[in-house]
Amino acid sequence: MWRANERCFDPNAPSKMKPFWILLFASFGCYAASEVDRQAYLGRNDYLCGDYEAAFKHFQAAQAIDANHRIVSFYLPKVEALLQEKMNRERTATRTELLDAVDDAWQLPEEPSVPLNKLEHQGSRKLFKKLRGVQVEKVTFAEMPLSRVVEALTALSEELDKDKEGFNLVFMGGDKNPLVTISLKNLSFGRILELIVKSVGFQIDVENDAVLFRPEEAENTHLETDFFPIARGTVIRLLGLREERDKERTLEEEESLLKRFFTRAGISFDIPGSSLAFEGTQLIVTQTGRNLQRLSNILNRYRETRQVEIETKFLEVQQGALDEIGVRWNIGNPNNNQVRVATGSAITSATPASTDYDNLRTLNGAFSASSSTSGNGSIVSASGTTSIPNTAPTLPNALNLGAKSVALGNILGVISHYEVSALIRALEQKTGSDLMSAPKVTVLSGRCAEIVVAQEFRYPEKYGDVHSEVGTGTTVSGSSSAGVTITAGTPLNFITRNIGVEMKVTPTVEENQNINLLLEPCVTEFERFVEYGGQSVAISGTTTVQLPSGFYQPIFSTRKIKTEVSVSNGSTIVMGGLTREEVKDINDKVPFLGDIPGLGRLFRSKSQSSQKRNLLIFVTANTLYGQQSSATVR
Repeated sequence: MWRANERCFDPNAPSKMKPFWILLFASFGCYAASEVDRQAYLGRNDYLCGDYEAAFKHFQAAQAIDANHRIVSFYLPKVEALLQEKMNRERTATRTELLDAVDDAWQLPEEPSVPLNKLEHQGSRKLFKKLRGVQVEKVTFAEMPLSRVVEALTALSEELDKDKEGFNLVFMGGDKNPLVTISLKNLSFGRILELIVKSVGFQIDVENDAVLFRPEEAENTHLETDFFPIARGTVIRLLGLREERDKERTLEEEESLLKRFFTRAGISFDIPGSSLAFEGTQLIVTQTGRNLQRLSNILNRYRETRQVEIETKFLEVQQGALDEIGVRWNIGNPNNNQVRVATGSAITSATPASTDYDNLRTLNGAFSASSSTSGNGSIVSASGTTSIPNTAPTLPNALNLGAKSVALGNILGVISHYEVSALIRALEQKTGSDLMSAPKVTVLSGRCAEIVVAQEFRYPEKYGDVHSEVGTGTTVSGSSSAGVTITAGTPLNFITRNIGVEMKVTPTVEENQNINLLLEPCVTEFERFVEYGGQSVAISGTTTVQLPSGFYQPIFSTRKIKTEVSVSNGSTIVMGGLTREEVKDINDKVPFLGDIPGLGRLFRSKSQSSQKRNLLIFVTANTLYGQQSSATVR
């Protein structure tokens, strides 16, 4: 204990502290000059032993007696800092534990996988199953009437049935009693009945408690009505509904399609009294017992709900680079008239500073979208000119043209009473953005799922007409004047366009458990606005009004892929090639001066801006069957 505490002893403690062995005696009250010393020594002892809560209590007790005690003043801040650190650790641990609990709550429950060969179709009749379950080693009939054959088979069923109940076989042939000659072996009892009646032109109807033997031409003499629950997924599989227009089909149309399908499958509805009604969740069928059994077998085959879990991942990488360097010259005389570098003539317009800077262009000056507009409007009167701005809306993620960059420096000098300035522009920028989105959706086999990772862009589909009104009035001096009012076209019929990634996928589960995927990804990007129409002009006295049209319509760029592939269950499809690189550059120079070695760099302007985009799409398809469909759908 002595060595452990000696290692914990703080070398920065006050030099006149008592030796460590005094702490042991102080704890027993053998050494204590006063109560404050005893509390201070006990607190230091607890501090060295790592019991910071107890040390804090002792130091607080000592501080209450003497607030300026050296030991207390030295150790109490350390104890408080250690306690605060401990509380922070506990808070962090608690926060981590709570967040882990949230993460655990997101974990999906594990569902036992159901092998495909163990999936059983439900809904078969009990008696029909029992007929299929009883095996017969051998049976032979030679020139025996069918009624006698029925009696013999009834007796045989009692012997073969493990419950010794047998089957109720009823002959309903009337005066028709054909002779049966047949020899069969190693078949089920139900299959033997089918082959016997088929050989003599009869049929069997399996009811709840009996099997009826009837001639085939008499199948309209006994009709039954049965109800068959049918899921929406089964209807889709039977009819193969895929298109958007199929969502608008009425129940009557789907009923007609279902009846047509069952007719093609061998169930005739030409029998007098037979019918089929579909009310959305079940089929109400009136048919012979044999046809009802056929319909039940078909529904059992298609009743298995096939759903596909589509997991997509969009990875988009975007990188932009801007590199611009150039010098723009300007020459002015003492009268503030600028001089064109190219011609040397004076510029005496009202706004000379905005003229003829394009001898050495910048990227923003060369490719600015504002050049595609009809220009700003204006109100010109005797008192001056008022500008009407006409700026197209701007959207982010456009190519960087350095529009907001400022000049690196401006060199100003005077040569022969002329002011010469050189505006130096030098800029290098790099930007980048990474986007990862991983939506997941479950869809019925044969149906279309749509995944959208985009921004909604709303814009008017059309504009109203420009209206103008002319009015008359009288001034104070008695002269007449006319006022003109121009109303710009109002945006109408706003529509929405998705800017980003959209993908339609239609999975179809095939019989070999492969998945056929119809994939239609589309990447839409906003390019710019284009203005349609021209300016509207109104003149009233000395006032002229020029109103820009402002009829802007967006331009979009689209990258599309449409493909159809067949993949195995759980496989991943990778779609690439949706890349795009846009480069804009200028390389201007003043003739002759720009070719001077070294010095010519002052008379050149070189800029380049590029933007690269690359999009990869990963699609993983997993088939869900039976209980999986109801347990893991989300």
